Amino acid sequence: TTGMAPYFFIPKLADGRDNPFAAEMGAVLRAPTTKDFAKMLADIPFVHQPGEYIDYAVSVDLAGYVIEVVTGMPLSEYFEKNIFGPLGMKSTCFTPKRTEDISN
Repeated sequence: TTGMAPYFFIPKLADGRDNPFAAEMGAVLRAPTTKDFAKMLADIPFVHQPGEYIDYAVSVDLAGYVIEVVTGMPLSEYFEKNIFGPLGMKSTCFTPKRTEDISN
């Protein structure tokens, strides 16, 4: 609902139009850092007005970057410290680990 272009692998927008920024979104999602991701995303125009259509887009990814900026910690560390750790979720992680690590 943000109006941002959907992920590169989604060929059609919610309103039926072709995804005009598929190639650009592919490059954005390969950005080496979340900071680079946010800067590259800022150069891609909205594909429709916010709230006009529901498209699966990168707004949640951008929210992750905002959390990193506000807290000063990597998103994975924030999740561990504020969500997974307090809930005792020992086999849940931001980045998958090897199977033998998870079983312990």
